[in-house]
Amino acid sequence: MVCAIASAIPACGAERISFYYAPFGQFDLPVNSLETFAKKGKIDSDLAYYAKFANSEELASLRDLLQRRFDVTPTLVSQFTYSPVGETVIKRLGNDFQTGSQQNGFYALRSAFILAAADPDGLTLVNVLRKYPSHTIWFNLPRVRGIVSNLSEILKQRDSLIAAIQQDAIAEASQTPIDFPNALICEKVGRLTGKRNAELKRSIPESSTASGSVPTSTKNGDVNPTPVPVIVISHGMASDRQSFAYLAEHLASYGFAVAAIEHPDTNAKKYQDYFSGLASPPSAMAAIDRPLDVKFLLDELQQLSQSDSGFEDG
Repeated sequence: MVCAIASAIPACGAERISFYYAPFGQFDLPVNSLETFAKKGKIDSDLAYYAKFANSEELASLRDLLQRRFDVTPTLVSQFTYSPVGETVIKRLGNDFQTGSQQNGFYALRSAFILAAADPDGLTLVNVLRKYPSHTIWFNLPRVRGIVSNLSEILKQRDSLIAAIQQDAIAEASQTPIDFPNALICEKVGRLTGKRNAELKRSIPESSTASGSVPTSTKNGDVNPTPVPVIVISHGMASDRQSFAYLAEHLASYGFAVAAIEHPDTNAKKYQDYFSGLASPPSAMAAIDRPLDVKFLLDELQQLSQSDSGFEDG
């Protein structure tokens, strides 16, 4: 459907960017100048006048922003830009990137984002400008410069953080290793074997499920006589409880009772359906329901420890 819309719309993209630079008045910059700068790093005569007001870091950040490609499908972009959160974001951007008649660029930006994502060159800022359905884009120069400056600062902080992490990693690696003979060894299976799985379901607000791995016996057949600690695994966004089945079994081999819970509103299937256009985006209640899912699981495990002999040592 998106491709059909894209092919039906005549080619019309922004040819120039206009802005006010107080107290000097209105200025214009061809989009071709930005495209040449993004692809080749060359500053032509049109861009040279403005480039002299920026330092080298700002220019590098601007080029990085212009040529960075976002690997997203037109379906995903359409889903996001038509969602309440996406509409709010695009409307705010529309205040800074207005149409030639100096109206909020909300509708122009939304169509430009979708068409750019459907284009073979992908979603880049330059491509969005090329798909913008107005020959002129008015933008708020102070705010755009602020965006570029903030990006430069973020990149510097990122580099500093990576350098600090590398130094800490080197320092830790140089320390004398400590021998814990009874500790959990990641690459080796523990002495306990077997497992006991249980399916626990919570029906409100959606059916959340958990599976458990419980140590049942040692290699010589002796039943574990002592209570064992419980570990709850809560998967991340766009994942599921099966992703950590290997970890649950490994921890169980060392004497832990492990319960891996499934969060239905943020699991892999939910995101797959959303990206495919078959479902609505994850709800705002998802973050609130996660702790409730874990609480439900712990309550159920407490009851199982009193009623099921397979869990009575947990």
